[in-house]
Formats: sequence, structure tokens, C-alpha cells
Amino acid sequence: MFDQIDKFLTFVRGEKWLTRNSVMAYKTDLLQFFTYLEAHDISSWDAVTRDHIHVFLHSVAEKGSKESTVVRKLVSIRVFYNYLECDHDEDEDILTRNVTDLIKGTRLLPRLPGHLSVEEVDRLLEVNLDRLLELNPAVCKDLLDRLLELNAAAYKDLLDRLREDNAAAYKDLLDRLREDNAVACKDLLERLREDYPAACKDVLDRLRENKAAACKDVLDRLREVDANACKTAYLLLRDQSMLELLYASGLRATELVMLKIDELKLESNYLRITGKGSKTRVVPIGAPGQSRLKFYRDVVRPRLEREPPCPQVFLSKSGKQLTRARVWAIVKECAKLAGIPKRVYPHALRHSFATHLLANGADLRIIQEMLGHADISTTEIYTHVNKERLIRAHDQFHPRGDRGT
Repeated sequence: MFDQIDKFLTFVRGEKWLTRNSVMAYKTDLLQFFTYLEAHDISSWDAVTRDHIHVFLHSVAEKGSKESTVVRKLVSIRVFYNYLECDHDEDEDILTRNVTDLIKGTRLLPRLPGHLSVEEVDRLLEVNLDRLLELNPAVCKDLLDRLLELNAAAYKDLLDRLREDNAAAYKDLLDRLREDNAVACKDLLERLREDYPAACKDVLDRLRENKAAACKDVLDRLREVDANACKTAYLLLRDQSMLELLYASGLRATELVMLKIDELKLESNYLRITGKGSKTRVVPIGAPGQSRLKFYRDVVRPRLEREPPCPQVFLSKSGKQLTRARVWAIVKECAKLAGIPKRVYPHALRHSFATHLLANGADLRIIQEMLGHADISTTEIYTHVNKERLIRAHDQFHPRGDRGT
């Protein structure tokens, strides 16, 4: 019986071109089912009855597995039996009937994907910038110095906006700048972020995005002052770029870690993504994501590279390809630091990408193409999210809604 599982896995890997994760899911499900059958003295696939399958699935559910996991295992068994029925060796008589034909298909109700609000996404994407500025007071002082020396227009814009909004804050800024004190500079940046986040973010974004050379100098100087803080800064900037890309282009975690340098077409504002089933698609990337990814590629990534060189875009601190597990951990950690109470994982940013596009009027077919969905029905789940939002708004604000009656 085990030999048939092994042949099936070879078949779906080699002829169906399924991803490694899909093959591993089949392997896990079928080996678990095989172990159950073996414990009940079932010695052939043809001897399996409908009751065997039902009891097995019930035992999986009793162990606390989610409904979606139970249904996935049923699907794995069904696909496997279809393979045995159609694709087994001619000289083998494995099945006299397909037992899964006797099992009524289980269809889950559409589960609304978890996603973040626009405000939550903003907080998540900014959290690493805050962490970078807190690494070492020298960073903050250097950033302010660079504003004065290399980005006078952006610095003047900050002064003008402060002078218009609050004369006292403007005077405080000038007084503090006269002091040659890194702690004061750090306090000033923290106060600016609290009182005038838009103005401060605008200045820092301009410095980071338009003055890559200046940012590189800041990192170089930090390396001289505090090598450990500098290494952390590189990783924070990598994470910042990674989070931005997950949301800006709706990539799957696997697609993110497999993305190669030669698939970045930043000068043409798009990425070439190899998705499920080795299917290739073109995904656009907006200006914020493009500029941060370009900064990572040109300034940060060379500092993480090791020999032999790795072709993937996102590297670990040892210069190797980043793993999916590490991406999950980074997203979870950043969400916690950003004060987002809900469960956040890489796919939540993909869901947010699609949900926000749909909410702002994007065509469902365009979203399907960008997400790489083979079937439009997979993309249609996001219409349920939008309908739920409309229903809640009606209940809350309409005189005849639930709250208005």
C-alpha cells in the first residue's frame, strides 16, 4: 500500500507540477490515513470502506483539527483514489471500485479571509522605521544632519509645515537643533512622530527613497559606531521592504521567498512571479513599494550577501535564502510591535491587497490575474468580504438597519 502512495507522490510532483508544499500536504494526509488503516489491519486499498474513511475523519476532528483540515484530508483521499482508478499500472489490479464515489462531497461555507484595515496596514509598514530610529542615538543625529546637508528642500518643507501648524513646536525644533546632543535629537524625532507624523514621515521617506546614497552613508557610519546595531538595521530595512512587497503586490509567502533578483523589473514597475504550478504572471508594484525594494536591492542586500551568492531577493543574516517560517515569524513580530491585536500572517497581507483593491473599485478579473488564481470562484470570496462590510454599514447607519430599529 505504501508503494502506491510513493508512486502517487512522484506522479503529482513530476507530471502535475504541484508545488513542494502541495506535495507535502498530500504526503502528510495519505501517510496519516495509511497509519490508521494499518492499525485496523486493512492490507489493501480495495478493502477500504466508506465507514473506514468516515471514522478516520472523525478521529482527526476529535483531535482538535479545524474543519478545513478535515475536508483537506478527504480531498487528498479522493484524489488518491482517482489516481489509483485511472493511472495504476496495467498489470496491477488495485481497485475493483472507487470507495470515495460513495462519499457525498463536503463543501465548506465560504470562509471570509482575514485582512487588515488600511490604518492597520500603515502601522505595520511603519513599525520597522520606528525601530531603526531607536537602534542608536547616532542614527537619529546622522539623519537630522543629512536632512540639513543633503535634503534641504525636504527639511525646509518640515519647518514650513511646523511653522504653520504650531509656532511653539517650530521654536523648540530650532532650539534643539542648536544643541549638539544625540539624545535631544532622538527625543525631537520621537516628539515629531507623535505630534506631526505626516510631516516627519514625509521627510524621512524622502531621505530614504530619494537619497539612497545618504542613507548608505548613515548605515556606514553606524557600522563604525555600533556594528551590532548596524547589522540589525540591515535586517529591519529588509523586513520593511518585505512587508511592503507582500502588501503592494499580494504575493504568497512562498512566492516572496522564491523571488529572484532577475525577476525584479523595477524600472518598468512590475515583478515577474512564478506561482503555483510553475505558472508565471506579471504583477505591478506601486511607487512606495518600488522605491523601498530598490533601496533594499541596491544598498542593503549587498551587505547581506555571502559566497556562494544566492539568487533570491530576500536573504537571511547568513546570506542564504529566507525561509517561509522566518517570513511568518517576522510578520507576526512586526504586527505585535505595531499594536495590531488580531492574528496577522503573510497571507493576511495578500487578503488585504485584494480586499482593498476591490473596495476601491478594481475589476474582479484584474484582481484574479494579479493574485494568480486559476479560477475566478477563488477570487470571488473577496466579494463576500465587501458585502459583509456593506451589510455592517447598513445595519449601523440606516434608519431601518438593525441598530436603527
